[in-house]
Amino acid sequence: MLSKTGIDFPRVWVGSLVVMAACCLASMPANAADMKLVCLLDDSVTHSQRALEIVFNERAQYVTVNGKTAIAGISDARITFRVELSAGAPLDFVVDRSLGAINITSSNSSPKTRMIYTGQCKTADST
Repeated sequence: MLSKTGIDFPRVWVGSLVVMAACCLASMPANAADMKLVCLLDDSVTHSQRALEIVFNERAQYVTVNGKTAIAGISDARITFRVELSAGAPLDFVVDRSLGAINITSSNSSPKTRMIYTGQCKTADST
């Protein structure tokens, strides 16, 4: 409906609403739901230590490790996922959220599951 001035008020109102919504979304952090865990791992074979950073999103149910993203099962108690960090070697990750304990296993090398790394994780600043 045009006013006496020739302005279509419903279109102006909808346009203003879209601009306001875009401004609100732009002001929010891009990854507001992402959380970062920093884990110190012990190699079960060589007994060497290494650090690992895991970014997870509880709402979207995914994790990112070393640039590889995977679907995850994330609950209040644990985070479970499988990621192939090197060619042909998928690893199964289980993080106990209440204790901060992490276990990384591989079932690729033999019929039984083999423990590769164990360690502790702590929450870092969110990304």
